[in-house]
Amino acid sequence: MFGNKALKIENQQLRERLNMFLQVRDSLNQKMMYLLLDARGHVEKANDIFLSEMQSDATFITGKLLTDLVPAHLR
Repeated sequence: MFGNKALKIENQQLRERLNMFLQVRDSLNQKMMYLLLDARGHVEKANDIFLSEMQSDATFITGKLLTDLVPAHLR
């Protein structure tokens, strides 16, 4: 019975910690531009801030290699 109580306390602490990390992530997602890439470097998703800064839309960026989004002279 003692072990069960300790596990419940640990689970509660882990839930609180997870919630804190989720709040930080959500806050950063609202302030930073980001891309989600697949394992080969293709864009799966770009947030609205990224699209706005790149003056582009998701249709153009999705599926492109990240390196294709960088001008050749800057690679």
